[in-house]
Amino acid sequence: MAPPNTRRLIAVLAGLVLVLGAGEIVIRQWLESPSRAIPDARFGWVLPPHARVVHSSEGYSVSTTNALGFFDDELRTPRPRLRALLLGDSYSEALQVPRKQNFSSVAERLVPGLEVVNSGLSGRSPGEYATTWNSRAHASSPTW
Repeated sequence: MAPPNTRRLIAVLAGLVLVLGAGEIVIRQWLESPSRAIPDARFGWVLPPHARVVHSSEGYSVSTTNALGFFDDELRTPRPRLRALLLGDSYSEALQVPRKQNFSSVAERLVPGLEVVNSGLSGRSPGEYATTWNSRAHASSPTW
């Protein structure tokens, strides 16, 4: 039988492992989530469809990508009369604010019948917007 000090040490270490493991689970739920990005030949990294992302480094939000991998709601059916494809970087992506407060959602509320498909993604530059348009416009069928 192990001496009492050894048993106590084992109990303390086991408790520490349990507390750290539980803390890891909690932190992954409410703080910055690990990257869900997948490699893409055209853009380097993109998000897959229906990925849940927790952002807490600037502001706090929990977002889910749509079927196209964009931080936006699913495309409306039937298709609205006006649909715009928003190209942009982290300002368009707007992970720092709840989706209902980003400027694409505000534009939809201000212009009846408009759907803005937000394809913004951090790290994009104007030099990539034409490539983004060519690869993403067919899926979203924008009016302009």
